[in-house]
Amino acid sequence: MKISRLTDLVAIRLGSYPCRRASAGEAASDLESMVRAAAPGLAARLTLEAADGSGPPPASTVDFRDYLKANLKAESGGIHSLAMPADFLALHSLRMKGWPATVIRQNRLSGVNPLRQALGPAAPAWMAVRPTLPWLECETHLDPDSGTSGTLIRLCPVETPQAESALYVPRPCLDEASDTLTHLDASLIEPLIERLYDIFNNI
Repeated sequence: MKISRLTDLVAIRLGSYPCRRASAGEAASDLESMVRAAAPGLAARLTLEAADGSGPPPASTVDFRDYLKANLKAESGGIHSLAMPADFLALHSLRMKGWPATVIRQNRLSGVNPLRQALGPAAPAWMAVRPTLPWLECETHLDPDSGTSGTLIRLCPVETPQAESALYVPRPCLDEASDTLTHLDASLIEPLIERLYDIFNNI
């Protein structure tokens, strides 16, 4: 969605429409600048709240089965890891070949051996090597090549680097070239306007 259009919708909600448009070479209006600064973070928060994996995937959800097959790496102890793309916000759902169930974001640790989950670091190594159910964790990691942080998914067991289903939710972000908020599901536009209204109405 264009930031200018989002600004108009927020202005209507605030009762201040039409708001002044910036001419060529002029700085953006105060409201437009504030919308541009606040919208990406609020959109990401709303997207996380909506994409818990229990319902239909958002329209912006990305199928990453081919990416997983090409980039999954084996680690010690039978665990595999996958560095997620830069636009990754959250896992929606994942089901590897051979897994009896789909692991969803809402309950992503449901596949951990219950005893291992209770014992934590004190759990014996065999519980991590041969879990009785699908096991998955997401963690932040630093890319040694680019120096940027990203998300690493660790999973087990992996019989073959193929997923029956694999979906992630991309992070809404501002495309500065087109001044557009990308990866925003249409169903979240109204809630986003309300969140922006709540902030700016108290300024």
